[in-house]
Amino acid sequence: MDTLLSMIRIWIQSDTFGHCFFVPVISGYLLWRNRSRGRSSLSDRILAILATVAFSLVWAMGALVDVLVVTQFMLVSMVLGLVFLFFGYSFFLKNLFPLLFLYFVVPVGNFLVDPLVDLTAYTTVELVSLSGIPVFRDGIYFSVPNGNFEVADACSGVRFLIVSIVLGGVFAYLTFESQWKRWLFVLGLIALSIVANTIRAYLIVVIAYYSDFRIGVGDDHLFYGWIFFGVVLFFSFWVGARFADEQDESRQCYESFAPMTMTSLLVLSSLALVVIAGGSYLPGNRLAKAHGNIGERPVPQLPVSLSSWTNTGSKPDWQTTYQGELATQIATYRGAAGEVSLMLIHYGLENQGGELVNSQNLLYNKESWGAARQTMRLVTLPNQSQRKIDALTLVGGGNRRMIWFWHDVAGTTVAGGARTKLQQLLAILMGNYDGASVLAVAVDYQFDDGKATSILTDFLSENWGEIQQCIRRPGSQCVDTR
Repeated sequence: MDTLLSMIRIWIQSDTFGHCFFVPVISGYLLWRNRSRGRSSLSDRILAILATVAFSLVWAMGALVDVLVVTQFMLVSMVLGLVFLFFGYSFFLKNLFPLLFLYFVVPVGNFLVDPLVDLTAYTTVELVSLSGIPVFRDGIYFSVPNGNFEVADACSGVRFLIVSIVLGGVFAYLTFESQWKRWLFVLGLIALSIVANTIRAYLIVVIAYYSDFRIGVGDDHLFYGWIFFGVVLFFSFWVGARFADEQDESRQCYESFAPMTMTSLLVLSSLALVVIAGGSYLPGNRLAKAHGNIGERPVPQLPVSLSSWTNTGSKPDWQTTYQGELATQIATYRGAAGEVSLMLIHYGLENQGGELVNSQNLLYNKESWGAARQTMRLVTLPNQSQRKIDALTLVGGGNRRMIWFWHDVAGTTVAGGARTKLQQLLAILMGNYDGASVLAVAVDYQFDDGKATSILTDFLSENWGEIQQCIRRPGSQCVDTR
């Protein structure tokens, strides 16, 4: 129930996923349209039970580390497993699209925002430049002679892209019998949606430029943008309808339904009880162990000083959006090359909304900074070993900030959100989870990316061991800066 409520909550709160309310209705209509009943054989039932058990176990693993997208996908998968169980293979195959369409209730797709923002910024600036308008780009920000622009998340086109995929899939299913036509239409609509978003952004810049920013700015450009997208969808469907296939009447099939025997029902009930009991015991037992480990572990701290780097005692203006943490510590260190800020955010047992890895967690304030790029890089340590970490470059107010960050999970250094969640899951299952942290180093600068990279490289190469020592086993050389 918590998984279902989490999906509904996101549908209500996010404009991107408001369409999810209609997905079960559309799926139900498509199933009714076919309204065929299949026979469920013994082999079908065994396969369905095994699949549902597997989905339940994966759901339990996702619940252990609060990975909503996993639990939500597995909830839909368990529903499909039950459909397979009661109606059999022939029914499932005949209604494959209406059933798989249910996966669109899972509110996923925000991971596309950043790459789409980068793509929109790049293509828009290229088109503006080809139009003869002078333009300078800095990440997602760009300027023309009489004004500045930012490609915000709302300009990524992800909302229109997701809606296009959903509506395009339904249209293709109802219009075409040929599978290649269906795939060609949906893939073409995806490409057209991305191109249309670039054209929309380009037109906004050109109109604003030639009207001296009297037209095309503010909320009206969002309104006109949706009108533009509506025209694009209408045109796509009109073209698609011209190539429609004749409907196959054999879809309408009425077969007798073979109800489950009492023996099958008892077997299913027994397996369900085992799965539920095991799925309840495993998370509870492992989380209890993790709770004990967290209680025994001292709160991680930051070093008082670092070899040739001195703790200045001052705290930089560094705001984040992390929530639900046990402790947040920050310090500034000065060395021969300059100043570096070090931040530690530590979590114990997590809960929904208070997690180490969450799409809403940012190491910066979006009102002051914008992400120009994010990559991964290798850092060479004093013992010549290498660690993979995340690298983030921010721009804002004419300044730049370079941030390198990584996660510490049960003494293991991990980069990337998915890898961190997997490491947390493994640590909990192995019984050695005692909390997890994100550590970040940052340097502020103006233009020289190379110098900023050199400063952070020197800082980590010289001080990695001392930093890790204070995280895992804080002593007199460490200080609590909360």
